[in-house]
Amino acid sequence: MIFNIIKQSTDNRIFAYHMIIDRRVNMLNFKITVVIRSYQSLLEAESNSANNVEFIVEIHNSDYNPDYLIDLESKVINLVWLPYRKQPALIEVPVFNLEEMKLKKRNEINLTRDLLEKDGFQYMGHIIDSDIVSAIRISIATQAAQIALANNQPFELEWACKDNAIITINAQQMIEMSVTMATYANTLHLHSRVKKDLIDAATTQEELEAIVW
Repeated sequence: MIFNIIKQSTDNRIFAYHMIIDRRVNMLNFKITVVIRSYQSLLEAESNSANNVEFIVEIHNSDYNPDYLIDLESKVINLVWLPYRKQPALIEVPVFNLEEMKLKKRNEINLTRDLLEKDGFQYMGHIIDSDIVSAIRISIATQAAQIALANNQPFELEWACKDNAIITINAQQMIEMSVTMATYANTLHLHSRVKKDLIDAATTQEELEAIVW
């Protein structure tokens, strides 16, 4: 959310638009940490332009009153533009840290891989659930199918797909479903490994930002 409050910096620049980009509340020792960015124009704010100033302010237990959590955003914007504890508000210029950004990018790749792995895979014209519980069901059913085949016994299941369709599968198809799920997961992990190799090889912020799933 963008807030419109007119503030003038010490070098006489006017910053009229402000946005909370991070807010953390530590209830153990009561400390509110808020980061805002202030922009000179609405266009800069909407596009999150690099032409901004960034503030970090901390509200400690000794400063607390019950009204702080009411309309916190606008209060903080006013607060960081005023001397805080009789000190100038801290202006931080974000510093690019290659290793930190690489770690963040690797975590993004891992998260996307894990979400896709649990989101289902295609088999017999349908999407089959592949969350943890579904993967266990597939594994157990596959073992039963293998036992049935080994003992020349009949095997048939009605399987509910992610789209709620019901498909009838025999022992061989059950085994093939398990293989398809494993192959799908392996493909995702191989893809993520390629992306991580690119992350490790990156030497600039631009190269890292260009790496997406």
